[in-house]
Formats: sequence, structure tokens, C-alpha cells
Amino acid sequence: MGSIVNTKIEMIIFISTLSIGILLVLIFGYLALFPIIGIIIFNILPLNNKYTLIWIVIVTLLTLVGEINPYLRVIVQVVDICILVYLFLKDFGLEVSLYPKIPDSLLTLIIVYYFTLIFSTLISNQPLQGIILIGRQSIFFLIVYLLFALIKDVNDIKVYIYCLLFAAFIMSLSTIYTFLFVNGSMFNSLIGDRERITGLISNPNNISNYYMIVYPILLISLSKKVIIIPKYLNVIILLVISVALFFTLSRSAILGIVVSSSLLIYYIKRRLFIILNSFVVLIGSIILLNGELYNLLSTLFRLERGTTGRDYLWQLSFDIIKDNFFFGLGPGQYKYEMYNYFPVAMNSWVGGQFIKMAEITKGANLSHNYFLYLFSEIGIVGLFISIGLPIIFFLIVFKSITQSIKNSKANLLFYTIFTIGVSVFIRGLFESIGILNYGVITTDLPFWLIFIILIYMSQNQKPFAPNQQL
Repeated sequence: MGSIVNTKIEMIIFISTLSIGILLVLIFGYLALFPIIGIIIFNILPLNNKYTLIWIVIVTLLTLVGEINPYLRVIVQVVDICILVYLFLKDFGLEVSLYPKIPDSLLTLIIVYYFTLIFSTLISNQPLQGIILIGRQSIFFLIVYLLFALIKDVNDIKVYIYCLLFAAFIMSLSTIYTFLFVNGSMFNSLIGDRERITGLISNPNNISNYYMIVYPILLISLSKKVIIIPKYLNVIILLVISVALFFTLSRSAILGIVVSSSLLIYYIKRRLFIILNSFVVLIGSIILLNGELYNLLSTLFRLERGTTGRDYLWQLSFDIIKDNFFFGLGPGQYKYEMYNYFPVAMNSWVGGQFIKMAEITKGANLSHNYFLYLFSEIGIVGLFISIGLPIIFFLIVFKSITQSIKNSKANLLFYTIFTIGVSVFIRGLFESIGILNYGVITTDLPFWLIFIILIYMSQNQKPFAPNQQL
């Protein structure tokens, strides 16, 4: 599997299928996306093999296990887990000694996390909510471990990356479709009524997480050092995702992309990094000196809204933590307690927005900070867990970068994963989702796919030969 499209005939088939798919989406809406996913997958990969099944599992988990239909979500999860278990047992059977091992540090953190979840649930006011969330988290970790165990070589890693890119591309098409045919208006954007556009997932901060994670992968694929997908396809996906990112307008995701892209460009071409920074400083100075241009960009990127109420939500979380420092509210208890800690009047505009957010998220924790989220839910141990996870991630990355110093290709891949991790955890300062969100697949799976790729690569660096194409 050198690349997604290997011949001119396959290229024509792929482009034709994609074009027809986009046309069907424009005519019939989101429902047309799902058969199209299947059509493209079976055009790309041979039938009846492991790669095809993995494609089906990951892509459907990332695109169908969302808000489309609760019954569809259950069906997809059950079918996908059955496929993964089948592939796992086919490879390993019941020989536990053969099962791939995750790092001891990560295993310890997960065990502590579970003990904390269970204890905090038992002493909470609504323990049933915690039990449900623990079950969901367990299903999620089962999926993640099975996907990790099924990585055998660099070809499997390529398939995982292709699935991430493909899912992000599907999400970006849904965002653009929503803008064009549902509730978007460039005119409204320009005159000040800046509307955030979503797509298959209603939360713009959630859907933009896909774009942020794949962006560094697309950037390194433009370089000659690492070929992940054909350059023409890389450019198409990068442009489409950039447009979708503009419509979703998640400033935390944009910040993550700016940081990861800057780190990546600095590592690959420092001269280009200096030129781009000089250009940014020049353009920034022009914008600041031009009042009308500044006002326009401020409207487009919601700069005038500041933290958009996050400071109130952070204060709410701090107040909860003061009263529940050691054990937290308990998993899933936030929706029952948040109104007791409201930092503003409930009948104010800000209060109305918070109530609306609570209704949309069905009572999920609105801390808008990954660290405060776990701290307020499961107490001080939750804070240590939230800090421990990035520490483990980056320790594995730094160790792998050091060990791969003589292999420029592997070294670049590890550094790319490092930039993704930086963007994810920086974004975690402004968002609760996307890292450890009680096993919500559409928010957490993209990051954990990157994490298990990192773990496999750190444990098996020999397959990444300097002259091998990725």
C-alpha cells in the first residue's frame, strides 16, 4: 500500500466517485454521505481483507457514531466492536501472553482513573449517571486497545492515518454543505452576524478537533521527506479542511493549528519559518493600523467576544472545586449542580447562553478546560490524571525522538506526533472535549488513534526504514 491511488485508472475512478458523491450530497444532503463512504472505501481498498474492515470500522466510528440517530449509533458500535474482536481473536486467539502490552505508566494511570471514577460515583448523589459513564468509557478503551493490538506494521499505520484524513474530509464536506444550503451566509458574516457552521456534529468545537489533528499530517505530506498520500489529494483535502475550519470558527482549534504548524515548519525549514513570521508581523501591523480592516477581521474571527464567557464557566468550575476538592461532584453530576454555582443571573444574556449550551450538550460538563473538567468531576486525583496523561504522552514522544535521531523519516513522524500533542493539550486549556471525555468516540477517538500509533512506533522502530515510503 504505497499510496491510496496507485494507477491512473484508480485515480480516475476515485475522482469520479468523489465528484458524484459531492453532487449527491448537494442534492440529497447528509444521508448521501454514508453510501458514498462505502463506495469510496471499496474503490480504494481490496475487498474482504483486514484493511477494508479496519477502514469500515474507523471511518464509521468517526462519522456515524454521533448525533444522526441514536439507534444507528448503537448498531454501528456493536457491529464495529464485533469486527474488531473477530480480527483480534483471528490474530491472537485466547493466548493472553501474546496480547500486545501498553506502557506501564499509561496502564497505571488508567487503573487509577478507574478507581477514582468508581469511588467518586459511589459517593455521588446520582450514582447511576456515573455507572453509565464508566460503562461508556470502558467500551471506548476496549475499542482503542483492539485498534492498538491490530497494528502490525507500517501499512496498518497508513490505514489508520488514511481513515483519519478521510473522516476529517467527510466532516469538512458536511460543514461546507451546511454553510451553502442550510444556515450559512457570507453576507451575514461580513456585516457582523457571524454564525458558526457545523455539519454532521452540531458542536463546532468538536468537529474542528478533526481538522486540528490532521493538519500537521497534511503539512508533512507536502514535504518530500514523507509521502503519506498523493500530493494532489493532499492539497485538495488541505484546502477543503481550511475552508471548513473558517466556517466552524473554533478559535481554540485555530490556535492549535497555528502552534503545530509553526513548530513543524520550524523543524523542517527554519528559513521558511523566519520568512513566514516576518510576513505575519508585517500583515499584523497593517491590520492594526487599519481600523476598518481590523474591525472586519475582528467580526469574522469573533475577537470582540474575548473569551466568549469561558471566564464565567471557569469561575463556575473553580467554585465547584472549592466545595468538592477531594472527590469532585462525581461523573455526570455537573448538570445537576451547575445551576447552584451560576456566576451570573440566569435571566441575563450570558446566563441564557449557558442554559442553551447545557441543553445542547445534554448536561455535559461546560468547564471549557480539560484540567478543570476532570478536577471538578472526580476531585484532586482527576487533576493529577489530567496532568499525568500529557506527561506520559510527551515522555514517550521525547524518548522516541531521541532513539530515532539517526532515522530522519521516523524522527520526523515522531516530531509530527509531538506537534499534534502540543496542539491537543494547548486546546485543552480552552476545551473540555477531545482527550478524556468519558469515552465519547467522536470527540476522543482522533487523539487516541494518534496516541496508539505513537505507542506502537515507540515499541517497534525497526520497520521504519529510512528508505521506506510512508
